[in-house]
Amino acid sequence: MEVVNVLQQQYVDFLSSLYSEGLLEKHFGNVQMLTENEPHVMSELLALFFEDSERYLQNLATALDQMDVDYEKVDDFAVPLYDGSLSLGTQRMNNACVTFRSCYKSKNLEGCLRCLRQLKDEYYLVKSKFQTMLALEQRIVAAGGSVPIVK
Repeated sequence: MEVVNVLQQQYVDFLSSLYSEGLLEKHFGNVQMLTENEPHVMSELLALFFEDSERYLQNLATALDQMDVDYEKVDDFAVPLYDGSLSLGTQRMNNACVTFRSCYKSKNLEGCLRCLRQLKDEYYLVKSKFQTMLALEQRIVAAGGSVPIVK
């Protein structure tokens, strides 16, 4: 049981650091509670988030690379990206989406490109952290423990 306790403490410390760094906000804890009894649901939810986010980021890059940028199309790709980041409680990614929105609403192409780079950076950072979190969860469960909820 000692191994489980150590892994659970590592998990709590890791998620606490994500909150303190502003990567996550309290809504993520709510998502955790909803998936608490079905651990595979969180990994499936995150897999969908990764797949969708990468597709929308690629679509945004393509849309902004056009000679005549269609900002309505940019909005079509940006809104679901924002919604996904908001629904998971990925605070810094969500903030980057809000900043990006202000750029494309004002049709500021240079600002859009700069914000898109920032948005990609935030996405890849949160993806990496989520992958680490999932690996810790798997180790906890494999050791016979339950994954603690961190708010």
